[in-house]
Amino acid sequence: MDSTVFIIPCALIVAAVVTTALVKVSMRRVIARLRRQTYEGSMPAGFWIRTAAYFIDLTTIVLIKVILLAATSLIEATRVVNGYIWVYALAVCVCIHVAYFAVPYKFGRQTCGKAIAGIALEKTNGDPTGLGRAFWRSVALFWLFALVLPLVLLIDMVILAVHPAKRSLHDFAAGTRVSHMRMPSRALFYAPVLCAVAITLFVFALLRPLVVQTFQIPATSMIPTLVPGDRFVTNKMQYFISPLQRYDVIMFIPPPPAQRLVPYRGELWCKRVIGLPGETIAIRKGKGIYINGKRLDDPYGTPECDWPPPLKTGETPQGYTIPNDACFVLGDNRSQSYDSYMWTDAASGQVSPDLPLKNIRGRATFLFAPFERARML
Repeated sequence: MDSTVFIIPCALIVAAVVTTALVKVSMRRVIARLRRQTYEGSMPAGFWIRTAAYFIDLTTIVLIKVILLAATSLIEATRVVNGYIWVYALAVCVCIHVAYFAVPYKFGRQTCGKAIAGIALEKTNGDPTGLGRAFWRSVALFWLFALVLPLVLLIDMVILAVHPAKRSLHDFAAGTRVSHMRMPSRALFYAPVLCAVAITLFVFALLRPLVVQTFQIPATSMIPTLVPGDRFVTNKMQYFISPLQRYDVIMFIPPPPAQRLVPYRGELWCKRVIGLPGETIAIRKGKGIYINGKRLDDPYGTPECDWPPPLKTGETPQGYTIPNDACFVLGDNRSQSYDSYMWTDAASGQVSPDLPLKNIRGRATFLFAPFERARML
């Protein structure tokens, strides 16, 4: 099981709980000062108030991106467009992130988080921030937070926490500051935890299980198509929209017969579909793979065996008919892959090559890393 499924949500919720506890103290101080008007000039927005506001903004951005990625997955699943649509989707996600923190200032407004927190972005002299300055600040914010450069991000947070005017690196980069304009909404106190739960649900209960997920190939069974370390996009909506096709590269949970020699440890397996439901398949050593009696034009070679094995010596092997609710898979590295024809039932010892369609979790569509190997699958 991917540890990030537990680590990231837990870290996010812990950060939200800490923020909630400390933002309450900050809100009391801010409200007291604003009521007494004891602060001369613009009152800088503190670290925890700004963090709570960012939780709200981050949740809004994540929701927009989840909707975009779901639409992208749906469009790609129709097979009308190829895997390169994910490149365009990524570019749009970056634009959304930058635009969200810049465009509102074109119209004299604030982001959702800042509006709820009662804070506003302004120039260091107190004038309203324009679109251009907000844009460059947003670009700096994207590089710090979206790309999560750990050291730079830590430095940015430390500077924001200790600086007397509560300015961060991206504030210095754009010549801006964040100040209190009015009383913060009471909703700000509950926002961090609610937003952390919402982000966890959006990403780990909706996006990853049902829409799209990236994987890193750990084994050699798909060489030369995929080599260890390759990262690729898997469309989880694919087979809700269009039927399984020959040569699809799929991610699946191995059935029990496949786990007899290679135990399942929570990681999905990756293979290529060769035989479709209802087809009759046969492997003839040195000759090829046959589907319904016709030789398959397959560029990855033939396994070094006759399968199903002949009943008598010298007899031509008969084909195996795949059930209507299953398929037959092979790795592209035919000599180093644990494939359908090797799977056997633990109880009977009989060959059990079927991969149930219900075990398929998605189709690998686009290899994106390393960059020099990027291509459709």
